[in-house]
Amino acid sequence: MSESQENLKFVTITLSEKQIDFEHARVSEKNNKEYVRIMGPDGGVFFYPKDSLKKKENEDKYYFSRPEGTEITLIFSERVEGVAEDAPNSEKWKNTEQVVKIEDLHEMYAEAKQAFKEEKQAERENSPFAYVSIPTEWGKAFSGNDGKDYISISFPVRENGESNYYTMVLPADQFKASERVEGTSYFGLPKHKKDSEEDYMVQLTRSVKNETGEYDKISIDMKSVEVIEHLKSVQNKTEDIEISVSEKLVHYFEHEGKELASVSVPVFDKAQNIDVFYNITLPSNRVVDAEYEGKKKVSVSPDFEFNAKRSVKDESTGEYSDIVIKMTGKEVESHFKESKSRYRETHQDESEGQSEGAQTPINHHRRGR
Repeated sequence: MSESQENLKFVTITLSEKQIDFEHARVSEKNNKEYVRIMGPDGGVFFYPKDSLKKKENEDKYYFSRPEGTEITLIFSERVEGVAEDAPNSEKWKNTEQVVKIEDLHEMYAEAKQAFKEEKQAERENSPFAYVSIPTEWGKAFSGNDGKDYISISFPVRENGESNYYTMVLPADQFKASERVEGTSYFGLPKHKKDSEEDYMVQLTRSVKNETGEYDKISIDMKSVEVIEHLKSVQNKTEDIEISVSEKLVHYFEHEGKELASVSVPVFDKAQNIDVFYNITLPSNRVVDAEYEGKKKVSVSPDFEFNAKRSVKDESTGEYSDIVIKMTGKEVESHFKESKSRYRETHQDESEGQSEGAQTPINHHRRGR
């Protein structure tokens, strides 16, 4: 391979399946290859060898790559005014050509995509409705007492530091299957009340078991725009973090009928040069048995902010008061990692000191901590 070939830079063009006309591929008389028509940016089209298009795995997209400087001919067609509809296409349409380099074509596609995105964003902002797409399985169909069909959708709402699942209901005919993404459906909610700038409110409900064992219904009203944003954020939620901790750091308790777990988190105190423990509280189902004996696996949301507490005794009065600090799930994970790292370093130093000073023999068959 020559040096000039080694220094070639390739440009990749990615296309959606809808941009390629596979049904009307035509054979070139020059090389006997099949060419497909591809929708280019700004309303132009170009022709490309069908066999040179590669399909992306698990996606309805195709791509091709060519060296920088490769020229591609875009063809633009313009309807000629005053020519009858039944006239030959050569008379009805005026074609013009534009030769562009592949790197410029790549940029033109990017600009067209950005312009389309901004146009849709403006449409959404100016639309009287707010829309969202969600997995179809989130919608539960049921028949109302009025004989009509409805869809119920449940999602978490943060209240007093915890997530409570509320349910909204909408007519079934407003929950429509998406043609773009299989397995999803979409719906819209008015942003404002009819002929008013007042926010459109959506009633959300949940059931809570009372002391008698029966369920009470709790209702709240939420702005329709907030409902839509909640559903979007649930789908974009970062995956939970799983932390392995000693079972000695976990304490289970019940409060107001809820099963909870308190987890002691080691936080390094520079003044004392030791770890002090702050307790965070989370639902008991967030703590499960780990693979190893004596360990528990704690699941936390990385962005959720805990009120971590520890009690400190006032030596003068003998009374205890709480010190509260904020820490996210990600910081909880970090505190445990740093504590384990400090433990390993400390015990490694102790082991090395024994080896150098007392020449203590090492039992290579001893099981690790």
